[in-house]
Amino acid sequence: MLPAKLAYGKPIGRDMHWIALIIVVVPAALLALVYGLWIRSRRPPENIGNGIVVGLAKAFDNRSLALKIERLNAALETLKIVNQNVTESGPPAGH
Repeated sequence: MLPAKLAYGKPIGRDMHWIALIIVVVPAALLALVYGLWIRSRRPPENIGNGIVVGLAKAFDNRSLALKIERLNAALETLKIVNQNVTESGPPAGH
């Protein structure tokens, strides 16, 4: 078996192979670690676990619910008025 040679023609000893291996493997391992941590940090939180996400608890008092119902009723009345105007005027001429 012939010894490996450097560019200058000098043989590489067994220790030089380990040094070359370390020079290549250590940076590659660090790069893979950093890339893995970067990918993990960019993952959406809902992909962690079983997919069931529970948000913060919401507390409602009677006043906030009453206001919400009043707003919904007002919006419903507006829709009723628009609907009555459409039905009272009838279909357009020619139909």
